[in-house]
Amino acid sequence: MKKKIILSIFLLILILTGLGVYCINGDKISKNVYVQNINIGDLTKDEAKDKLSSEYKMQSFKFNYKEKLGI
Repeated sequence: MKKKIILSIFLLILILTGLGVYCINGDKISKNVYVQNINIGDLTKDEAKDKLSSEYKMQSFKFNYKEKLGI
């Protein structure tokens, strides 16, 4: 009985940890992120790039956050 409880708790912690890592490293930009007055929050990097490209005439640009680069 104790082994089942310990195993259940371990699996629950493992699942919650995996979910947390997915949420932190997900494909979407965090909510309420603005460039000038354009809200790019909750968009993927490609969607944000398209939205910014339609507003500004740019050749290319990079997203940079805590030493992680994205295009």
